Amino acid sequence: TIDGNNYLIAGNHRLSAHKLLGYKTIQCIRKETSKIYGELMEVMENISRAELNHIEIAEHMVKREELLDELGIRFKNGKNQYNSEGLVTTTQLAEEYGMSNRQYRMKRQPASIVDKAKDLFRDTKFSDNLVDMVTLSKQEPQVQKAMALLLVTGKCLTFKRALVNANVTAYNSTREF
Repeated sequence: TIDGNNYLIAGNHRLSAHKLLGYKTIQCIRKETSKIYGELMEVMENISRAELNHIEIAEHMVKREELLDELGIRFKNGKNQYNSEGLVTTTQLAEEYGMSNRQYRMKRQPASIVDKAKDLFRDTKFSDNLVDMVTLSKQEPQVQKAMALLLVTGKCLTFKRALVNANVTAYNSTREF
């Protein structure tokens, strides 16, 4: 699926397969859509892919919410709930994914990990564990970065060990002797 400017919205795997096979052309669906709706379709396509880790899933969920907000159709806390017809709530987004509001918010949580730590964790086995990524997101930024470095360099072999070491180091750096 492409937009009016030939920007790929969905079907990257199929396109890659055709290129590997040496095909010069590929059938496609052209959707005349705005840039925001095109991005929204792209995000939805990516979220449905099974091989994303929990950091990538969370980033896509947040991106989708930002796009819905940009379109003016995302319900925000503090608005009158009785005057919210046509606005998309977190509960509705959760239901679209087949989960509860609480599960949805938990899956979205790793998006709040600092970028440096996300980049270090992105292609590791650690990003496949949702509970660990949620735990990481609740740590101070310097602890998140320290944990990522401890784990990717192999100085700590387990997530719990890195959590303890990074927190002890952060605590000791603020203590006066």
